[in-house]
Amino acid sequence: MKFCAAFLLSLLFLLCCANGARAGTADTLQHMDQDRLVGYTFRVFNTEIQYTDSVTAFRTLDRVAEIARDRNSCALEMCAVFLKGKYCFIRNAGRKFKVVDCIPFFDTVLAKEHCSDMLYTEAMFFKGYALSRTAEYSKGFEYIIRAKEKAKAEGFEGFPNTFELYALLGNTFYSFSDYENSLTYLLEAIPYQSTVEMREAVDLYNTIALCYRQMGKYDTAGYYFKHALDLANTAHVSDWIGIVSGNIGELLYRQKQYREALPYLQRDVQISMATQQTASAAKASLSMVRVYLALEQQDSAAVILQNARPLVFQAGENKVLADYYQNLFKLYKDRDGKLAIRYVDSFHYFQDLAAREMDVVVADRIKSKLETEKYQSNIKLLESEKRWHQTERKSVVVILLLIVLVCWLIVRRIRQERRHARKELANACLLLDTYTASLKQKSRLLEEARLELDTRSIPLVAGDDNPEQNELVLQKLQQATILTEENWKDFKRLFSQIHTQFFSHLEKHFPNLTNAEIRLLALSKIGLSTNEKASALGISPDSVRKTKLRLYKKLGITEEEMLRRMM
Repeated sequence: MKFCAAFLLSLLFLLCCANGARAGTADTLQHMDQDRLVGYTFRVFNTEIQYTDSVTAFRTLDRVAEIARDRNSCALEMCAVFLKGKYCFIRNAGRKFKVVDCIPFFDTVLAKEHCSDMLYTEAMFFKGYALSRTAEYSKGFEYIIRAKEKAKAEGFEGFPNTFELYALLGNTFYSFSDYENSLTYLLEAIPYQSTVEMREAVDLYNTIALCYRQMGKYDTAGYYFKHALDLANTAHVSDWIGIVSGNIGELLYRQKQYREALPYLQRDVQISMATQQTASAAKASLSMVRVYLALEQQDSAAVILQNARPLVFQAGENKVLADYYQNLFKLYKDRDGKLAIRYVDSFHYFQDLAAREMDVVVADRIKSKLETEKYQSNIKLLESEKRWHQTERKSVVVILLLIVLVCWLIVRRIRQERRHARKELANACLLLDTYTASLKQKSRLLEEARLELDTRSIPLVAGDDNPEQNELVLQKLQQATILTEENWKDFKRLFSQIHTQFFSHLEKHFPNLTNAEIRLLALSKIGLSTNEKASALGISPDSVRKTKLRLYKKLGITEEEMLRRMM
């Protein structure tokens, strides 16, 4: 009676504690900020809910869902659904057909993508993880790859299962014997090992070492095996200490370091026996037999074989049985020929059975690998098309920017050329005006000199009675230089900068004009009077008038019509 009363009191106490914990969680969720609800619920699940029984766990998560609906939090409601699926997955992970029970929970979350990107990615990953443990292996791999791409796009820092994702992909490719791709994913998982338990990190480093061992890179394999063993010893996970020790022993055997291999293999046998892993103990024992045979210690090999016999038959694996009979054949081939023949027959028998099993496994792996590669190819194709479209858009933007830049440079250059042309035109106009003014000044000087000579009626001949006065007049005449051939070239250059088409139009429309007539028209264009033209050309005003009349008569037009055509 006393025992029953104590038991009931203890049970009542535990129920009160559980109810108190649920009440505390509910109160916290009811008053917490919206953006912290999902993170807090995950922490409570990882530290408390996942370790409770299924009734308590689902009751707690149902209460979380009620609070989510009261607070109108879609993310929290989907978090409760997802955690039910995760709880179911954790409890049934080792049961091939029960693990699918968690998939409906994940499908519910996948149908509500808008609630939370993180939960959507998590649900996609765990659905793939669950399917990968069933006959729908390739479909599961597809979900895992999609989860990886989505997590990569959103940033792995917001995805709590990055380690598991990379580790699962690495183990998948290891099962395909695709060691390079396996290493690609397994090495990516290393930075996230702090997010998982130590035994999972040991598993990771052990698989990495196995990849390098299968690739023949024994030094690198040894480094990772040693690291895995150190982690296993630190975490005191005895089963993994045995597994890694056995793998190190096998590595040393392949490197022909037989004596160094024995202690590791012996440790694997001891730990496998202690943890009741019969198949592992049988395999490690057979590896020890191979070592003793390599050392030519047949008696020791015979003892190990004798001890391994019950383990081998208890394991019941065809490959292990084939290995067992092969070692017996090697041991007895030089001792007992008839017995050796029986052993080799048994070896071939079990080897054939193991090969048939392996053919089925290999065929399934090849099928899964082909489907996996097909899906990966589709993903790469989609990524390639996405990159192409992005490059195309960027190229269009760059081309448009280049066109705008080129147009701006062209406009800028045109403006600069126009400013330069206007500046040159202004300078040319100034020079032509200066030149014209000079012509007019010279014409006035010459006219003044002539008037003075006419007024005085002084003959400009040798022996004149007033030599000083004659000398002064001569100086004035010399200053009034007419438009010589050399001056005409300078004048024509300046004139053409302002009136660019004048001379070409004359040549086109009036090809029979003389040089004198062309010069007369040019002087008319700049507005010189008859006397100024006469002075510039060094002829009399009457000659200018006669030349003009003769010119316009020859052409059959007036001066105004001539100049209008020259505009």
